[in-house]
Amino acid sequence: MRVAFPLLFLLAAACDPRVGDVLGLPGDAATGEVLYTTECADCHAPDGTGGDGGPAIDHAHGRRATVHQMLYGGADMPAFADALSDQQVADLYAHLDAHIFSHEH
Repeated sequence: MRVAFPLLFLLAAACDPRVGDVLGLPGDAATGEVLYTTECADCHAPDGTGGDGGPAIDHAHGRRATVHQMLYGGADMPAFADALSDQQVADLYAHLDAHIFSHEH
């Protein structure tokens, strides 16, 4: 059953209309950096390497899955769908993509 959860997660991310809405927005990395510092860094560390309660996020799992995780949480991460606007999530993703994710794949 360990394989089923990631598969279901990816299917949910692929079908969710709000995820698509976020992905259609231009994100601003500078604004996202401010949000990351206030909303994410306490758990994931300022550089995304993980910290007090959150795992490392220094590599991308794909845009759709990452946005879905930010919106709906899971695996001990809280959901931010009610706390952040679509634009804020797009800004956060832009920051992660520009400054946190490793592009050395």
